[in-house]
Amino acid sequence: MTERRTTPAVPRRFLTLFLFLIAGFLGLLYWVMGLPLRQAREDLRAGRPSLAADSLSRWSRLGMRPQDFEQVLSAAYLAAGNERAAAVWLERAARRAPDRFPAISKEVVGRIFLTRGLYEPYLRWDAAVRTPGDGDRARLYRAAAQLGAERAEEASTTFSSIDRKAVDADAYTRLERALARRSEGSYPLVLDRNGGVIAIWQVANRDLVSVNSDFISLVDKEGGPITIESHLQTLGVANSIETTLDPAVQKAAMEALRSFRGSLVAIDTKTNEILAVASTAGNAARHNLAFDASYEPGSIMKVFAGLAAYDTGIDIPKLIPMECEGWIPIDGRQFYDWARHGEIRSLDEAMAVSCNMAFARIGLKLGRETLKGLMSRALFDQSVDLDIFHVPLGKHVVPVDHNFMLANYAIGLEVQTVNALHVAMLAAMLANEGMMTAPSMVRARRSILGDEAGSAPVKVTSRVADPAAVARIVTAMTAVVEDQRGTGRRAAIDGMRIAMKTGTSGDANEGGYDSVVMAFAPADEPRIAFGMIAENAGPAELAGARIARDFLIGALGASGP
Repeated sequence: MTERRTTPAVPRRFLTLFLFLIAGFLGLLYWVMGLPLRQAREDLRAGRPSLAADSLSRWSRLGMRPQDFEQVLSAAYLAAGNERAAAVWLERAARRAPDRFPAISKEVVGRIFLTRGLYEPYLRWDAAVRTPGDGDRARLYRAAAQLGAERAEEASTTFSSIDRKAVDADAYTRLERALARRSEGSYPLVLDRNGGVIAIWQVANRDLVSVNSDFISLVDKEGGPITIESHLQTLGVANSIETTLDPAVQKAAMEALRSFRGSLVAIDTKTNEILAVASTAGNAARHNLAFDASYEPGSIMKVFAGLAAYDTGIDIPKLIPMECEGWIPIDGRQFYDWARHGEIRSLDEAMAVSCNMAFARIGLKLGRETLKGLMSRALFDQSVDLDIFHVPLGKHVVPVDHNFMLANYAIGLEVQTVNALHVAMLAAMLANEGMMTAPSMVRARRSILGDEAGSAPVKVTSRVADPAAVARIVTAMTAVVEDQRGTGRRAAIDGMRIAMKTGTSGDANEGGYDSVVMAFAPADEPRIAFGMIAENAGPAELAGARIARDFLIGALGASGP
């Protein structure tokens, strides 16, 4: 009889343990694959879609959780503007059965896309990534996207299917109001700091129209390339723009400039928000002069020659007191003053009467590199990001290669140019004890549902000069208004100390001199800083000082910033 051998049975407990380990391993792998998905969702929310797409595309090669990767990767590529890569993943997602537990919700993607103005891309993603029985919140974002993509009839149909009680009440009301306004033919697109309407978008003729004429040069594309309408291709016309602009301060600026062709920018010294961007046309074409026109700064640059002198510890008493004869020889040439000032006893007096000779001597003592270093810290040859566009600031236009030009550099002639925005920023820097901060002009950009779009530009703050040096210069700037011979004496206002410097520049043979004013007030507790440039207005101690006075009375006497 042959003996039969049998293989011993695997004990049940070992089989159970093996299956448990396999399940645990698969669960761990599923969890591990969820990490890049979670990070990608965070990157999308933080406005880093390219980073999300790059990271996730590498993980997708493992072939795990393909449906989840399709949903998130297609969203990331669309948000990053990579239409070709997005199409591949959208096509795969569209072939899938509806997903009961999607890797990223339609509400989350809707908020991300709508705040970036990506209304049509969201609708493509929404159509490809299907879920069984979309909820009311998903339909809310779908309706908003349809309206933003100018598919108003579809939006109205989708909106009618939403249970008002199942969604955010404010978002529902905003969408309802937006549908009504678009059916009326226009809706607010640009708002002031108080919620007042600056400009509306007309749907039928696709035109941005300023409803507050004080802002037309900033809004209308006829004002030049640095206007809101000129940037609508990148801004879009669905998300509203809530600005920092104050209509009362803007009106004060426009009325102060009156018939002159000129510009004025005002900044809240406490928040560095831009309160006014005023440009008047005079007898010429409308133009956003405040941002897009450059001028010789003239004597306002004497402030910075004096600031550099105090900041670097130059022994000013060795240069001043002095006798101003109206000219000095430099490089074998006669360097002229605009007047013979006689005895100049202090830097404060030199600033008050705007003595060219005194500041030319200071400039020669400082040297080119010291002056240029301070100008660089004051953002010359740079630009500022105002969220809806970049604005160039003052720049050097000719080299300083000999002493005669160095003297001109110190008094603001020939070497550099500025615009009204930069002059206002320089005034705000002095009001803030030497700290230069890029200003803001946009408080928020909001989607149709009210979600805040993106994030404001990072505000870079840097020190231009020591606070003690700034305090000495501010004292000299108050003398410009308070001294009996001061070039800003016509700007004096009872009960208010003003820190100011006037400048006269340009060519008298080309229509007349330009008036330039840099100031902030009150000098002891600053609230508002401004830069003003009036073309062909003549010497700044006349019309320029009066414009400054009228502006301050209107801006601080009305509502103030």
